[in-house]
Amino acid sequence: MSKLTYVQRLKIVIFSLTYLNKKRTKDFKCCTFVKDVYRKSCVSELDSPIKNEFRDNFPFGYSILLKEKKSKKKSEWSHIVISLPFGFVIHNSIYFGKKVSITPMSKIRERYKIV
Repeated sequence: MSKLTYVQRLKIVIFSLTYLNKKRTKDFKCCTFVKDVYRKSCVSELDSPIKNEFRDNFPFGYSILLKEKKSKKKSEWSHIVISLPFGFVIHNSIYFGKKVSITPMSKIRERYKIV
């Protein structure tokens, strides 16, 4: 994982907030949301995912790959979120209101594990 600059991370958070409450659709899912935010921020999402490095102290602006705890699918991950300050994330989830929303990471961890 390459380290994002403070300015890149701020841009990611600012652009992500412009999507707040946007409805989830067949063509606008969690990964579409994250890709759009990173594209508008001029950052490759491949530069960003957190891989267990931070575990409990997520710096804002990074994407976090998650997998449903009860999932039997062989896919590596099933959900992606963007970390916000103070232990929150912004994401587009079918389980959290079917729209882009802000959720405490503690609530996310009830359903998902970090990949």
